[in-house]
Amino acid sequence: MSNNEIIVAIRIRGRVGVRSDVKETLNRLRLKRLYTVTLIKPDKSYEGMLKKCKDYIVYGRIDERLLKKLLKKFEISDKEDIDKLLSDRAKVTFRCRPPSKGLPGSKRPGRADSILGYSDEKVNELLSRML
Repeated sequence: MSNNEIIVAIRIRGRVGVRSDVKETLNRLRLKRLYTVTLIKPDKSYEGMLKKCKDYIVYGRIDERLLKKLLKKFEISDKEDIDKLLSDRAKVTFRCRPPSKGLPGSKRPGRADSILGYSDEKVNELLSRML
């Protein structure tokens, strides 16, 4: 991954029945509640954390257009501000509303139509419906 890429992670599944190690990892990613969105600079340690939580989140690279829309919605002025925030705290978190028209596919891990895990196109389509 290049330096200017930003990973977005969205929590899709709730808190009931989550193993304690996965719950701790979700907390460290600041994904404590449903439909929480976190922007993360790509890093080896974060890749491992995202893979560990793949059954509870959807994550992938965010489009530039969606990043601008997200920043505008939460009143962060421009890309330079988000770069500064990411360099200071390594991750930025937003609370979004549930996606309009519901979730596509299944929230069950391992199924062919599952939305969970890594997918650039699914995460961008889902985030656009949440804004």
